[in-house]
Amino acid sequence: MGLRPLTKTRSTGQPYERRPETTALLHELAALDRETILERLRIGDRRKPGYISSECLVYLLREAGRDNRSEWFAKLFGILDCRLRHNLAHTIRYGAVGDAETVREEVRSRFFEVLARGLRSEPERLDPFEVMFDGALAALRRDLYGAERRRDLRKAELNPPDDEAAPASAEDPFRQPEAENALGMTTAEYKIFREQALRSIDVLPHDEREPIRLLLQGHKIDAKDPDEMTIAKICDVNERTVRNRIKRGVERLRASLEGSES
Repeated sequence: MGLRPLTKTRSTGQPYERRPETTALLHELAALDRETILERLRIGDRRKPGYISSECLVYLLREAGRDNRSEWFAKLFGILDCRLRHNLAHTIRYGAVGDAETVREEVRSRFFEVLARGLRSEPERLDPFEVMFDGALAALRRDLYGAERRRDLRKAELNPPDDEAAPASAEDPFRQPEAENALGMTTAEYKIFREQALRSIDVLPHDEREPIRLLLQGHKIDAKDPDEMTIAKICDVNERTVRNRIKRGVERLRASLEGSES
């Protein structure tokens, strides 16, 4: 029996498709018994042989729900929830927002809402998670995480610290990522720019604001690991486009900030 096709389509009308490696792994798993699959699902390091991707895990969960295999579904669900918690613990860090744990639970709750609808009357909602799980989860996370961060920034503006020139700590979620290369600044320039940019970034167009915001949060522009969530993947453009948007946004911010000081 072939794999169940995805039904969701992009804005261009093109249907969603699983990555070739996901399809190949699903065909491989179809020949294995459940205990073997469970053993492989316990492998948490995606670099190790036998690792089963979260995209495949979502497919297995959907099939278990479709066939009313409650015990098998419960086991798969538990593993997916563990992976979800692990992902959120690494992508929503303490200090990045006022209450990281609350934001994580809100994202988790939203994912379970999508999962419930996807398993019932709206199956297309889960299709993106079979294409790129991390990217689909990032899309859920961005709204809640971004809203919480904006609230924190507004609070910080109303209640500035006594020493605004104090350097960022090692745990600062907005620590400098590749400042000289990605932003074209020295470390000293970046420390000044960072505080001003965080207060001014909302004036930028979305396509320039988003990659700069993600960069300031510590995301990489691109990565050799195909499964690592990067700015390029989140914005669904290539690395060069990301760097061009960051460059334009930085130039726009600099001009704005220099104008406000004159």
